Amino acid sequence: MGSDNHIATSKEQQAKLLDLVFEHSLDGIVLLDKDYNFVRVSETYARSCQRDVSELLGRNHFDLYPSPLKDDFDKVKKTKCTYQCTERPFTFPDHPDRGTTYWDLGLVPIFDDDGEIEFFLFTLKDVTERKSKQLELQRSEGRFRSITDNATDLIFIKDKARRYTFANRAMQELLGLPEKDILGKTADEFFEPEQSIIIRQADDRTFAGENVNETHKLVIADKKSVFNVNQSPLTIDDGKVTSILEIARDITAQKQAEENQSALREQLARVERMESLGVLTCGVAHDLNNVLGPMVILPELIQEDIDDYMTEDSPARALIAESLKIVKTSAVRAAVVVRDLMALTKRGQYERTLCDINKLPYLRSNASCINSLKANYPQITIEHTTAKESLIVLAASDHLNRAVDNLIRNAAEAIDEKGLVQVTTSIKHLDIERMGYTIVPPGTYAVIEVSDNGGGINPEHLSKIFEPFFSKKLQSERSGSGLGLSVVHGVVSDHDGFIDVTTKVGEGSTFSIYLPVITDATIQETKEQEEEPSRGTEHILIVDDEPGQRFLLQKSLQKLGYTVDEAENGHAALALFKELIKKGEPSSFDLVLLDMVMGDAFDGLATLQKIVKLYPAQKVIIVSGHAEDDRTKESLNLGANWLTKPYDINEFAKAIREKLDS
Repeated sequence: MGSDNHIATSKEQQAKLLDLVFEHSLDGIVLLDKDYNFVRVSETYARSCQRDVSELLGRNHFDLYPSPLKDDFDKVKKTKCTYQCTERPFTFPDHPDRGTTYWDLGLVPIFDDDGEIEFFLFTLKDVTERKSKQLELQRSEGRFRSITDNATDLIFIKDKARRYTFANRAMQELLGLPEKDILGKTADEFFEPEQSIIIRQADDRTFAGENVNETHKLVIADKKSVFNVNQSPLTIDDGKVTSILEIARDITAQKQAEENQSALREQLARVERMESLGVLTCGVAHDLNNVLGPMVILPELIQEDIDDYMTEDSPARALIAESLKIVKTSAVRAAVVVRDLMALTKRGQYERTLCDINKLPYLRSNASCINSLKANYPQITIEHTTAKESLIVLAASDHLNRAVDNLIRNAAEAIDEKGLVQVTTSIKHLDIERMGYTIVPPGTYAVIEVSDNGGGINPEHLSKIFEPFFSKKLQSERSGSGLGLSVVHGVVSDHDGFIDVTTKVGEGSTFSIYLPVITDATIQETKEQEEEPSRGTEHILIVDDEPGQRFLLQKSLQKLGYTVDEAENGHAALALFKELIKKGEPSSFDLVLLDMVMGDAFDGLATLQKIVKLYPAQKVIIVSGHAEDDRTKESLNLGANWLTKPYDINEFAKAIREKLDS
């Protein structure tokens, strides 16, 4: 009896405990019989089903809530094993508005004294809220992954140990590795030590709570790249930084574009400066050349008057002759400065034709220009050695000749006392690049070399010698404008050529011009320049609004034997031609010398256009100190010739004769 009482007491206690569990459990608890009928139901379960306990008792679970779960229950009945399942989805058929719910389930078989299943203890926990948060997190992570993997920027996360915990597709492609081979590693394993130090310093600032935005230059797979890196600290609820989110944008192309744009802006500014200089030069050249014209020609004319009217033993004759020589020399030097400026401002605007460089005046030892140079530099010996074969290039011969002139003058001025300047031409075949002052590509070249045995060029000055106005030479009465080598560089560049410079301090320098030679080409031989001024007896009309210029032209032409008439502007000249038309007479002028720049908005081109309408065959020479431009080309298209001021008597006489004889 005592034992039976103890068993009864124990069962009562168990029943009370079970009552407490059913009454107070936060999870749903159900006691089912072996056929899955509700025997006992906790209040929590009934509430989860949105029913009263009384509505459930005695009813079959799967009659109320049919679901695939019955198969699992049957399996427990068969195997007599406990069953557990987490986050099992379920939709209440009597409450479809609740949607899909999720449950953690447990089913424990309870056996009778014979070991057979008598009841099932069914426990349920509603985890719908937890599952919703989990699903939302997964969706959020999916959206994050979708966004980051489709981003062109590098996006990655690092933990406190600076290990990568996330790397988007762009990061994987940059490193050439799948994400699994990136995660868990640090920047030290992907970048050079110097770069890794910079990255570490940025990470330290971010872990200290700072948002870092800076530019990093990195070398990845032997490719130099520039990245804009934005680093943000990621924190937990207590504000502690647990990791870093980094977004890096490759701005290599942008930086290159900015550098190109900056260079383009500088180039544009340089062009604008040169254009402004060109406009200024054109105006200055016209006015200055009008001033220089008489200073170049009148000394020769005055010298002729002296020869005619003063005896050889006159004390003043030698003094005046020396003064006239100084005036002309100074005027010629001033004209050289103007020509250099004009050469720089109209670079690339000249027409090139086939020419043999051996025939350039400054490359012929007996040319008058070389004799003039020898007179200006009496202490210098100038020697010429030209190639036996023709060296034909595509060139604007006047400008190329100007470049050689500047090189010879530069060489002469590099010699302090007596010295030697050697000018040579040759043909050179380069099979490989020639590495010198500049790189000369392989090819066949006509080469012009100008050497001197002067003081040479200091290495620190060598890179600047072609800059305008750069000079370390002492200024003297024969010093140039400071533009000589700039003109050389510009002209050679415009001729698709190259310049090489070899020099040694104390031993001299050699400047070599390489011009692409044109093979299998021939050109017509040109006549040597006549030393004596060409003369004539034709009738010439001078049209110029400057009285001084008309006087100079008249006197020069009369000295050469021509008959001269004058017109003070284009309107006056046109009136003369109209008078001839009225009389039905042909033009009485064999040639018209026409100034380009004149007042009253009726310049040389406008005058020329009117004249050729009246007399289409009229021969005209445009005489101007202005730089060549579009109006010049239009004048040439109308049949006029062009003569640039200032000019000496030989140039003037030759231009007149050539036009008259054409």
